[in-house]
Amino acid sequence: TEGYRRQEVLFAENPSVEIQGLTIGTGVSIAEIRSAGSAALEQALIGNDSEGAMLNVRLATAEQIESLFVPGTGTLQERAEELFLNLERLSALPADASMRSSVVHSAVSLAEELNRISAALDTMATTNEAEISATIERISELSDQIGELNQEVIRLKNEGRSPDALIVERDRLVRELATLVDVDVRKTAEGHDTFVIAGGLFSVENGIENLDVLRDENGRLEIWKIGCIKPHEVTGGKLGGLLAQNNDDQGGITGLRNKLGEFTTALFAHLDGAHATGVGIRGAFSSLTGTRPVGDNAAALASLETAIPLTAGRLYISVNDTAADTSELVVLD
Repeated sequence: TEGYRRQEVLFAENPSVEIQGLTIGTGVSIAEIRSAGSAALEQALIGNDSEGAMLNVRLATAEQIESLFVPGTGTLQERAEELFLNLERLSALPADASMRSSVVHSAVSLAEELNRISAALDTMATTNEAEISATIERISELSDQIGELNQEVIRLKNEGRSPDALIVERDRLVRELATLVDVDVRKTAEGHDTFVIAGGLFSVENGIENLDVLRDENGRLEIWKIGCIKPHEVTGGKLGGLLAQNNDDQGGITGLRNKLGEFTTALFAHLDGAHATGVGIRGAFSSLTGTRPVGDNAAALASLETAIPLTAGRLYISVNDTAADTSELVVLD
């Protein structure tokens, strides 16, 4: 039965009586009924709940990500291969109009797939951040409830009364809390239970106030406690899984977004570079117009981050004489 815990009865000897010089026992009374169990086993179960919840979150997100990149018809891999194949064919037949059309079509198709994956990762990142906020809110609710029950348990024990029913309810909430964040059960100096959450980030006694979820410059989500000089690492439960799946540099949402951006920038930088040095099928272009914005048009280009990375060097212009059908490179000093 869910929530059931085996009970054990503690007996206390009743006062004896003397009759005609004889001491006669009066039996025993029930002193306390309490839950039976192993503290080490309870902590192990809590740890397993926390670890299992974290892995479930990571698995669910990994399956979503895998569906975006799995090989197959119409996927990123196929569209990229199609573009490269069409470019290779065009290099052998540059005058073939159908081949040029195929290159343009495959480039557009690849761009659409890159945009689709980028939008899906953006949506996942937004959803992930919203789930983190909702999880922290639920952690706060549970920690407050556990803290109140724990204080009541301590009060009843100090009064010599049985808090067993409250302990069962408290421990049920602790197990639920463990599915959201890592929980450590410890003993106070007086022998009472206390619950430390997220490796010491907070406890049920001091609550979960003054926490912020922030993104760093690389898009990683971090848990900050006001007054601390560095973010706090959460390693267990749903919260730990959500943070890890967002922040993992290899297979996480942020890492994949960064890698997709790097791939897209490098790919189209090469295509733009090849296009800029090419000559039209009908000869020299009379004009070419392109736009690449920069953050500050008064700053040196080498100091700016641009869509196509710029390095120091020389600027060449190709001058084409259409009458003589000649071409000459001119360097601008």
